[in-house]
Amino acid sequence: MSIIPGLPRTAACSCRGNGDESLCTPFAQRERNEGLGGVHAFTINAEKEKNGWQYAAGLGYYDLPDVQNTRLNKYGLPSYTQVNLSVKHRFAKMLEGLEGTLLFVHKFAAGKIPENPKYLFNKVDMTLVNLVFDYHF
Repeated sequence: MSIIPGLPRTAACSCRGNGDESLCTPFAQRERNEGLGGVHAFTINAEKEKNGWQYAAGLGYYDLPDVQNTRLNKYGLPSYTQVNLSVKHRFAKMLEGLEGTLLFVHKFAAGKIPENPKYLFNKVDMTLVNLVFDYHF
């Protein structure tokens, strides 16, 4: 479990770089809060592997500044709770090197949000499903 306090007077700095750094940043797939200040994030993730299958689940709560505070919340993103579920499989034999991932993400709005669709549309109260195939040489 990761708990990261917000930075009330400046934009948040992320040490995630080109990957994820779980000791520094609470991480959930399809969660991006870089460039926001005053963010308080709480996440919990669990993974299990069995017979070439990897199962993962994650839950996060992201307390963001008010959507109309453009100094700290330049994208007008409301606070949200995010649920992630994923299943990953590494194929063998003739398909060795192929990996398939099914990812389900849902973001629930949390807190007060002005009655303007620009603060909701493609930001919260949305579901995302990805089916991804990667080939590792």
